[in-house]
Amino acid sequence: MISLTLKEVDGKDTQTIEQKCKDVFAELYSKYDYLDTWLSSLGNKKTTLAKTTYFSDVLNGNVNLTGLQKSLHFLSRLLYEYHGQQVFILLDEYDAPLNNTFLKPALYEEVLIFMRGLLGKCFKDNPCLKKGIMTGILRVAKADLFSGLNNFREYSLLDHPYAEHFGFTDGEVSDLFAHPYVEQRIETPDPEAIKAWYNGYTIGGITLYNPWSIMLCISERGRLAPYWVATGSDTLLRNLLKGNGYLVHQIEQLLRKDAIQVGISPHVNMLDMDPKVKFWSLMLAAGYVTLATETPTAAAITCSCWVRIPNTEIRVAYEALIMGWFADQVGLTYHTDVIESLFRGEVDLFSAALNSYLAEATSFRNIGPSKAEQYYSGFM
Repeated sequence: MISLTLKEVDGKDTQTIEQKCKDVFAELYSKYDYLDTWLSSLGNKKTTLAKTTYFSDVLNGNVNLTGLQKSLHFLSRLLYEYHGQQVFILLDEYDAPLNNTFLKPALYEEVLIFMRGLLGKCFKDNPCLKKGIMTGILRVAKADLFSGLNNFREYSLLDHPYAEHFGFTDGEVSDLFAHPYVEQRIETPDPEAIKAWYNGYTIGGITLYNPWSIMLCISERGRLAPYWVATGSDTLLRNLLKGNGYLVHQIEQLLRKDAIQVGISPHVNMLDMDPKVKFWSLMLAAGYVTLATETPTAAAITCSCWVRIPNTEIRVAYEALIMGWFADQVGLTYHTDVIESLFRGEVDLFSAALNSYLAEATSFRNIGPSKAEQYYSGFM
């Protein structure tokens, strides 16, 4: 079995991404260094020498992105030849390199070409492959990434098969908290409070708990805290919010209401998709919202869905998302200047700082004739 994650493959330029790819595959090949010894024992045939050289080059980081495209296929072939059995391949966070480059179209295209070659060579017409499983946040459009794969099936948060495996069910959580070890750590668990904090994800008609948060809650002896917030970066979402007052307005609606209606696409095309559909599709995939009603069953490029904030933990996460957007948009120095000048009674400085903030951070959707008083009241 080959198990690999591309979580750490990110960067702002080709050189950085290439180096991180080299590091990831060098570490992967080091787990199978016995294959290098085995190849050396086969003699000096031309084909054997070529295999030995490539294995050594990947292990030592001497292969560029183009050369790394065949690395998974090559490793599966060696394992098949050595063990005489077809190989399982588990690829986690396959979409991480793409998530981190979509704001730079030229770089995104380079990474896309690499990923298309890597996956195509490994998962298409590979007689050494028994089965492959890929996981990630994005369901990248087939035309972008998966057009070359055979017998490929996708399952997302909009699909019913395997829905119960995306999180813990009520029954599983009840069993966990009834376990002697957990009962010893948490003498008097509060099921309703735990449900309010970590339950609420609706997938395939089933309501689920965030498994990571439940396990951390147990580890911390029942302390309720936003554990999920610390597990990943929201930079991608904050970048999509930049300069898009309508999305900020929709988030305000979401925080005020139980649910809002948005467009969701089963497939994400990072370059040629409506920014609003892209944003809410990512929000759903990343766990910031969940479906409030069943998804339409008719196949469509974009579905009109009602979404809501699933639980208390995610509502807390919105504070981090909005403050991150605020820092990106206007800088936290505006916030500090406004508060400090007001505290010291420096009216002129307060006025200047407030004007600077309003000029940068507001849109006509916030301060129209019917909303101005609400906006200033909320700001204060």
